[in-house]
Amino acid sequence: MEIAPRITVDDKVRFGKPVITGTRVPVELVVGKLAGGMRIEEVMLEYHLEREDVLAARAYAKKQKTWIKLFALLDKVHERNKDVDPEEVERDVAEAIREVRREKRKAINN
Repeated sequence: MEIAPRITVDDKVRFGKPVITGTRVPVELVVGKLAGGMRIEEVMLEYHLEREDVLAARAYAKKQKTWIKLFALLDKVHERNKDVDPEEVERDVAEAIREVRREKRKAINN
């Protein structure tokens, strides 16, 4: 199943972890290599990927990081405001969603 451009998930491939479409190369491996200092061209050669595959892995990872930040914020809101007005929590959540959308626009433009 395609979960993002050039990124798929299949329970029978790499234990259902996101991989580059048409390969068994996990997204986390590609992102880890980039984070470790490999250049895009080096990753392409090492894993027989196209430039767009590597860029798609990087974009997917950025998007996931943004959602992780949102869930962490929601946990903080819940923990900090056990007896708070639900409308206040709703406003905090709406602000967090706006932040996710800003991050998404930034990722698309980069």
